[in-house]
Amino acid sequence: MGWLGMNILLRSGQSWSGGERHCVFLNTGGDRFANVSALTGIDFKDDGRTVAEVDWDRDGDLDLWIGGRTGPRVRFLRNDAPKQRFLLVHLEGRSGNRDAIGARVTLSLGSANGSGPKRHIRTVRGGGGFMTQSSRWLHFGLGEHEAIEGLTVRWPDGELETFPGLEVDHRYRLVEGSGEATEVAAPAKPIRLEASELEAESVSSQTHIFVPTNRPIFTERQGAKGKPLDLTYQGFSEDGQAGDPVAFPEGKLVLLNLWASWCAPCVKELKELSGAAGELEAAGLTVLALAGDGLVASQDTDAQDAFEMAKRLDLPFTVGMATPEILEQMATLQSDLMWNSQLAVPTSLLIGERGGVVALYRGPVTLEQLRRDLQLMQEDPAARRDRSLPFSGRWLSDAPR
Repeated sequence: MGWLGMNILLRSGQSWSGGERHCVFLNTGGDRFANVSALTGIDFKDDGRTVAEVDWDRDGDLDLWIGGRTGPRVRFLRNDAPKQRFLLVHLEGRSGNRDAIGARVTLSLGSANGSGPKRHIRTVRGGGGFMTQSSRWLHFGLGEHEAIEGLTVRWPDGELETFPGLEVDHRYRLVEGSGEATEVAAPAKPIRLEASELEAESVSSQTHIFVPTNRPIFTERQGAKGKPLDLTYQGFSEDGQAGDPVAFPEGKLVLLNLWASWCAPCVKELKELSGAAGELEAAGLTVLALAGDGLVASQDTDAQDAFEMAKRLDLPFTVGMATPEILEQMATLQSDLMWNSQLAVPTSLLIGERGGVVALYRGPVTLEQLRRDLQLMQEDPAARRDRSLPFSGRWLSDAPR
C-alpha cells in the first residue's frame, strides 16, 4: 500500500513530503546551530530537493546550485561572504578507483589568534545528496589561519600518504603514490552569470498534448467475468432519459467531448463548436459530445438535465451520455500522458480514423488549436512527431508510422 500511495501522489502531481524549503544552519560553536536560511537568501518558497556545492566563481568560497520540484527548477546562489582563507584539493586515485571515491583527507592547521591547532576532515564522495553530485574539489574553509602544518590522505585501499608544503589560498592536485602536491592555477577568465528577475508563470487548468504515436483510445482487456469491456455510449430516448447503447464511431475522425450541464465552460465550448460546425464537417471531423451528468457524486444532475441543456443549445452534432467504462478509459489515457488520472470537464480527445488518439485537451479546446492539430495530422510521421514536442532534439528511434 505504501508504494501504491506514493505512486498516486506522484502521478497526481503532488509532492511526497511537500513544501520543503532549502535551509542553512550556522555552526555557533560546540553542538549548537542557528537557522540562518532567511538571512542567507536561500529561504525560497520552492519545494526544495537538491543542493550542489562548487566554487563556481573561483574566489575560494563555495557557491550553491539548488534544485527543486517546483519552478524555477534550478537556481544559482553566489557566495559573497567576506573573504576568508581557503584550500582546495583534487584527488586522483591510482591503485583503486581513479576518482578516489572513499578517500579521507585530514588537514592540520597552525594556531590562529592564540587558538590551538585545528584539524579538518573531508571525504571524497560519489554523491552529495538526493540526486546531487557536488564538485569533487574538496574545499577547506580556513578562517584566519595562515599556516598549514600538514595534510594526509587515506586512500580507498587503506594506504596513508602525506603531502607536505601546502600553502593557504591555493589549489592542489594530489595523485596517489606521488607524495607531492601539484599547484593548479584558477582559470584566468571567470565564469559570469547575470542575475535575472524571475516572473511567475500564470497558472492554467488547460492542457494540450499532441500525441506523436497512435495511442489507442480504448485498451483491450477482459472484465472481471472474462467478458470484453463494453465501450459503447448511451444515446437519449425521446423523453430525455439515457437510451440504448450506441456503438462508438469507427473509421472516422472524431472529437470526443466530455461535458456536463452544470459546467459553464462546457456550455461556452459547445456553443463555439456549434458555431464552427460547418467548418469542422468540411474538415471531415465528427463531434461526439458525451455528458457526464449523474456520474459525479458531488453534482445533483442526471441525463434529463443533460438532454434539456443539449436541446436548449440546439447542438448540430451527436450528443449522448458517457458511461463509467468510457470515463475509466479516458482517465487511464490521461494518466499515461500527463500523470493525472483525475478527469475534469470539459475534456476532449481528437481521435483519428484508425482509432488512435491524436490530441488530448484538458479544459476548453479552442478552434485555433483544433485547426492547428488537424493541419498537423496531414504531415508525415516524422514531422508530426517532431512538432508534437515543445522543444527541439535528436530522436534515438525512427518516427512512428
